[in-house]
Amino acid sequence: MSKNPPSNYPKTNLNSKQKNQNKKNKQTSQNKKNNTSLGSFNESDEEFFDAKLEGIEIFKQNSSSPYFSDSDSYSESEESQTNMYNENNLENKLKNKLELLDGETKSRIEENVKFKITPKSKEIFSGFLMLTNYRILFVPYQFSTFFQKYQQLIIITLGSIQQIVKFGGSKKSRGEFSYGIEIITKEFRDYKFYLSKKDNKRKAMCHQIMKNTFVQIKKCFAILHKKNKKLCIDPGWEIYYPFFEFKRQGLFENAKWTISDANEKWKICPTYPRELPLPSTITLKDIQAISKFRSKGRLPVLSYYYRKNLTTITRSSQPKVGLTRSRCIEDEKLLKEIAATTENDKLSILDCRPKKNALANMGRHGGFEILSNYGNCTLDFLGIENIHAMRDSLSKLKTLVNQSVVEEKKWLSGLEDTMWLFHIQKILEGSIKIVKYITIGAISVLVHCSDGWDRTAQACSLSQLIIDPYFRTVEGFEVLIEKEWLGYGHKFHQRVGHLNKHARDTQRSPVFLQFIDCVYQILRQFPTAFEFNEDFLIFILKHLFSLQFGTFLYNSNRERLENQINIKTFSLWTYINENKKIFLNSNYEKTEEILIPSISIRALVFWENYYLKAFTPFQKNSNKKKIGVSITNFSKEELSDLIEEKNSNKIKLFQQIQELQSQIEQLEKKQKSKEKIQLTKKKQK
Repeated sequence: MSKNPPSNYPKTNLNSKQKNQNKKNKQTSQNKKNNTSLGSFNESDEEFFDAKLEGIEIFKQNSSSPYFSDSDSYSESEESQTNMYNENNLENKLKNKLELLDGETKSRIEENVKFKITPKSKEIFSGFLMLTNYRILFVPYQFSTFFQKYQQLIIITLGSIQQIVKFGGSKKSRGEFSYGIEIITKEFRDYKFYLSKKDNKRKAMCHQIMKNTFVQIKKCFAILHKKNKKLCIDPGWEIYYPFFEFKRQGLFENAKWTISDANEKWKICPTYPRELPLPSTITLKDIQAISKFRSKGRLPVLSYYYRKNLTTITRSSQPKVGLTRSRCIEDEKLLKEIAATTENDKLSILDCRPKKNALANMGRHGGFEILSNYGNCTLDFLGIENIHAMRDSLSKLKTLVNQSVVEEKKWLSGLEDTMWLFHIQKILEGSIKIVKYITIGAISVLVHCSDGWDRTAQACSLSQLIIDPYFRTVEGFEVLIEKEWLGYGHKFHQRVGHLNKHARDTQRSPVFLQFIDCVYQILRQFPTAFEFNEDFLIFILKHLFSLQFGTFLYNSNRERLENQINIKTFSLWTYINENKKIFLNSNYEKTEEILIPSISIRALVFWENYYLKAFTPFQKNSNKKKIGVSITNFSKEELSDLIEEKNSNKIKLFQQIQELQSQIEQLEKKQKSKEKIQLTKKKQK
């Protein structure tokens, strides 16, 4: 794999070709005089757009900010910032313009749009909105003032938009900030843009945003991004092969396991991989019978092989037991064979659901295993709530985060009311239980929920991350996501709501976000055990929504392969691996230890750098290295410098305290002398 990014990715050199400056200045002044909406983008707008965006190097890459072309925040070096902030030299510095990505086209510009940092902020910025088929960009007219204070531009990727809401418009709505549009995103930040009623441009603007955002999947930006490039498979699509991964785990050293090709054409289960790791004694007829007994045809298959004691993690969906307590001899045989692959001949069934939910599913032809039919098996419920409870929790969390004013004393109680950290705790607790069964009890486990593609994916992938140090590397983590989430059919398209204009779709849920949050909690407690840093996790979540890459499109590998996503789009993993240095943890020390994180609610934290990341850059005079950045982002030299700086600050503070104490002593002496004088005067009288 080459060390440099492919030419089709966002570029660091953004110098545009020199154009006729007099012509641009003339066009700019003419548009300022007109002060009207430009509507759809045409040839004459090109020069106006160039003039407006000169000097805005929003795609400048540097090692401290890995968000590249579509970041919410773009830092400049101190020298370039100083020059940019100098109003006298600003016109001379306007040499660069926004460079579009491959496949990105401009579609509309709206002038005289107002924006507030927060709804109750007194600071107002006027500017223009530029819309492409990939994102929305707000550029304030007072660009240098805005950038100096907030070190960022407002950029919203269309894939992250959940809903577009019009506000105002009635006769009762009056005032300068009572009319406009609100863009609600999936990324914990909503944006209100205020328009003038007189211009009557809101309808056309909303229509264009909707038209660009909610398109057919074949027309989404991830496909347009590679449309004019050579149709070949991107290296990132080849990061994971089941055969090689199970070989790495040592599966083929055990003759009791084999890779079945029964699902080669997805005849058994369309949401499973084509390769099914199963006990070697299971026949094709067994597989067919078991798939009919398990919800969605998702029969028990191997997820992870722990070679130290030959135990395994297998995963499936719920059995179709129902109220009639149905049974399947072949299913019972499979579980007995899985138990027989270990020395103690035992198997623990871990149902991710609360028991009451599993019982309720029996009324819908689902349920859980009847232990009397399954020999040496035990059954335990992990108590992780369903996708609807998680969606409600996320909604409450987002409401809390987006409140313009939150009283300090109510923040923690508000966070508690969301139940978010409680759900994170339950997911981690269930994952640790799997780890203990495997490593301490030497007992294999079968993990399932209802359909086996949400809570099961969370528990199986986290338990492997805790056990296996390979999955704590950049490559290993990519393999883990490919294997447990993409390979075993997590419904990314539905859960994320890609290209879906129905904001209240009940199939949306933050399942993958919760998994990444759990990984962050472990990373935070074991900061040297991971090859990657916190920025790596944030970057993955950024592109979960952005639709710049095809990695998270569709609901299964079958759908991705049938629609040639591996040929028509770029993989997120290729981009990460080509820019790997910025995602590396400089304090990484490889360890074979099994990481058991503390799941006490006192040990879990609110992930500020992600959930508040859209708000952090808005803080005036912000310094990224001083705003809650994980310790894993610093090298040992930087850490020593920070410690030295803190120590020097402590010394200065101590000196200031001593000076204040001496001043206080002097004042006390003066006060005492005054009191003595007054006493003597009273005695004399």
